Amino acid sequence: EYGSILIKIVDKVIDKSITEDFLKSLQKYKKRDKIGLAIIIGDSISQESYILANKIKDRTISDNLILIEKPVNNRDYDLKSLNNVST
Repeated sequence: EYGSILIKIVDKVIDKSITEDFLKSLQKYKKRDKIGLAIIIGDSISQESYILANKIKDRTISDNLILIEKPVNNRDYDLKSLNNVST
């Protein structure tokens, strides 16, 4: 069993508030189910969100959390263009 894949997609910057809300949801979710992968996708990622994601003490969440910025130019979108990934 690998666990669930949880994804949040926002049409704006992934800021500290969005990251905190998602982390709270993950804390509640992991009490009843296993988390295999947790992803937030947004237009860009604030510095505060990077810092918050790197300070997570819960290894279950920190080892499975990925923040992704949407590609700027959607017509050139492919998997190779996902250079702005934070784990």
